[in-house]
Amino acid sequence: MNKKTKSLLLLCLPIVSLLFMGQLCGGGADGGIFMSFDKAENWEQKNLLGHSEGGFLSSSRAITNDGENIITIYVDPFDENTIYYGTVENGLYKTTDNGELWAKTGLTTGAILSISANPKNNNIIFAGQNSSVTRSEDAGETWETVHTDPQGQWLRAVVVDWYDPEIIYAASENGSIIKSKDNGESWNIVHQIDVPVKQLIMDSFDSRVLYAADKSGNIFKTIDAGKEWTQINDKDFYNNEEAWPVDSKGIFKLALDPSTRNRLYGSSYSSIVRSNDGGKTWTIVNTLIPYEDEKHKQVENLIVDPDNPKIIYFTIVNIIHKTNDLGKNWHTIENFPSARRISYLTADKHDDKIVIAGTREIEEQGGLIGN
Repeated sequence: MNKKTKSLLLLCLPIVSLLFMGQLCGGGADGGIFMSFDKAENWEQKNLLGHSEGGFLSSSRAITNDGENIITIYVDPFDENTIYYGTVENGLYKTTDNGELWAKTGLTTGAILSISANPKNNNIIFAGQNSSVTRSEDAGETWETVHTDPQGQWLRAVVVDWYDPEIIYAASENGSIIKSKDNGESWNIVHQIDVPVKQLIMDSFDSRVLYAADKSGNIFKTIDAGKEWTQINDKDFYNNEEAWPVDSKGIFKLALDPSTRNRLYGSSYSSIVRSNDGGKTWTIVNTLIPYEDEKHKQVENLIVDPDNPKIIYFTIVNIIHKTNDLGKNWHTIENFPSARRISYLTADKHDDKIVIAGTREIEEQGGLIGN
């Protein structure tokens, strides 16, 4: 080797090393799944899928899902180490070691908008995949379609009854709320709303009580497992100042306090609000965002700590707002290690110190699968 060639090689080595260092570290995309082990104060990116066999200048290379756009996250009701997340177009992923290593399930394509498992047999899982309800009976390895929306509308929510897991509810973009009493074999419409349903939430004290939130900010409630539904915030509701204390109409995010009966939280375009009587009356929860500030329209996640009802979180893009004292004082967590928006946030019911966040590219907010 002559001196000129040797000099060129030495000059190129740092560049080559930097290139492969980036590959070894898994890329550099700032998306996918993130986990906190101290109640959302600090975060770690958790997207490892495995390692390559090794190659030039390296013994192995990390393979990650750093660029994935996530719609929903679900923690196994039995096993705290098993977590699922659904993506915008690449199906459903699963970890069995608390996020250290992920793998695709048998749902390898499509948008997964909702996940729910049988609380008495966690091998049985239901997912809203595009316009269908799909079921797995082997913890996600294989799946079968048990319902497809006749209008081809996407399934926004799937909920398994925690008291009687033979009962499953689902809600679609066409406003239909459907119910199965036989583990998904047959379905009937139990309520029809004029606009898309965004959320379907089951009460943690009485599984016959469900709340449905539609895209227009209307909240519907059943107390008899779907036989009868009433709209909480109808015209008379808004004309009653004792029931509704804010100027804007509509609750666009709904959250139930899992440890306090009849306590609900909502996000309106004026403020965060709280109800202590199952939605009959509401009060304003003061936050760091001024009343009627435009930022209220950007609230994307609103959740209550499963073990400590004094801890509440909500997110705006990638900023987390948190209170430890039922809303008396708030602080913002601005060290979230992604420029993307936090599309889904959940606290682990097994260990409330663990909070899990999924992210999506900001420009993808609109469309059928926008929140």
